[in-house]
Amino acid sequence: MLRDAAVAIIKGRLGRPNDTTIDTLIINEMQLAQTQAERDKILPWFLITEISDASTTVNEQRLLVPTNFLREFGEGALWRFNASSDPTWVDLSKEEFDVLRQRYGTEVGDPVRYALVGKYFRLFPTPDQVYTMKMLYYAQDVVLSTNIENEWLKEAPGLLISRTGGVIATYLNHPSLIAFKADLLTAQNELVVQETARDEANRSRAMGDD
Repeated sequence: MLRDAAVAIIKGRLGRPNDTTIDTLIINEMQLAQTQAERDKILPWFLITEISDASTTVNEQRLLVPTNFLREFGEGALWRFNASSDPTWVDLSKEEFDVLRQRYGTEVGDPVRYALVGKYFRLFPTPDQVYTMKMLYYAQDVVLSTNIENEWLKEAPGLLISRTGGVIATYLNHPSLIAFKADLLTAQNELVVQETARDEANRSRAMGDD
């Protein structure tokens, strides 16, 4: 669903389908609704990135997280990639920064553990050469600043529409607020159900079930 179609749905439910004076307000609130959704405790599968690469710097402990980074996929989705005749992925274990600092101090070598601190992955031991790191994470979706379909409007349009519509209905003191709140609850439940179903399917395959 394109952004402007979502705007039209909200306006229709407000009984103001031809009122262009509230378009900008709705778009701004939709962008904010997306930002809020991307800060929820549980993030949806469609925000998971492809495996991405980053390179370390010699004698630099910090590795900047990607600009669209929200959070890691699972507890520790950072790997050191050894490119050789027999390429291997070394899983870096995640630990608290203070624990790693006390354990490794200024030690340099092959990174085997990390801590996520602010906008950086802190690698331990500190890399003694340039390493290729691979990561899997939840990423911010494309902002709806133009009439496009991003992943939210593709996979969970009801959530973004109801979340936005509820705010606009509050501004306008419109009776549709009750319906928007009910729709939001339904959309959130549907997202949880889909996420659970995907987790179960992945778990079955991993265990070799038919």
